[in-house]
Amino acid sequence: MDPTCVRAAVAAPGGSALEGMPVAVSSDQRLVAETIGAGLRSLGVQTEVVPWWPQSSVSRPCRGDAEASDPGVVFLLACDLGTRARVDEARIRGKSRGVPWVVMTESAPGPAWGAMLEAGARAVVTSTISLTALVELLCAVVRGESPIGEVERRGLLREWRSAKQDQDRLRERMESLSPREQEVLSMLYEGITVRTIAGRLGVSEATVRSQVKSVLRKLAVASQLAAVAAVREFRTDDGPDG
Repeated sequence: MDPTCVRAAVAAPGGSALEGMPVAVSSDQRLVAETIGAGLRSLGVQTEVVPWWPQSSVSRPCRGDAEASDPGVVFLLACDLGTRARVDEARIRGKSRGVPWVVMTESAPGPAWGAMLEAGARAVVTSTISLTALVELLCAVVRGESPIGEVERRGLLREWRSAKQDQDRLRERMESLSPREQEVLSMLYEGITVRTIAGRLGVSEATVRSQVKSVLRKLAVASQLAAVAAVREFRTDDGPDG
């Protein structure tokens, strides 16, 4: 489809809701939002690039907070969904404008896509989508159509809910560790041996091994390697801001 056809689609009765009102675009990387905005404007779509968080906010909104609804018939949110922290952030951000919203991401289809749909996103698409296809999708959203099939939607939602349960269980197990056990586990994660840990903590190796056994039991894993892998998964899910 060439740009002329796209402009016709935007101006057609089915997509007229886009005419004269901006599509709001936001990204955790400002340059990405600017690039998408420029591309949409080149196809005749009025586009407004908005900050990831409102500039008037000194800090990020808490869960459930929402900025005042402002112009934008569709909110296009472009972001990575690689960590639980970013997923939670995107869910808050997506609901913040009080208009239909769509997510564009480099993350492959999976639990994070389901998280967006559960939060109310009308669609999730890969960042490889063409501009013409993106405009068609936005028009479909404005018309109240669902760009994602029901079978696919249900599958993504199941994946998200299952992954969330696993993440919540892991968090509970991590939080069940005593401060000393957390310290020992952190040193194991850094590759420090039991002997060295004992020396640093001023206790016997037997004491450290006992603490390691307690850690394995509380995390429901069978080895130190599995415990270290659990820490890596936990930190990845939380992200740098977790």
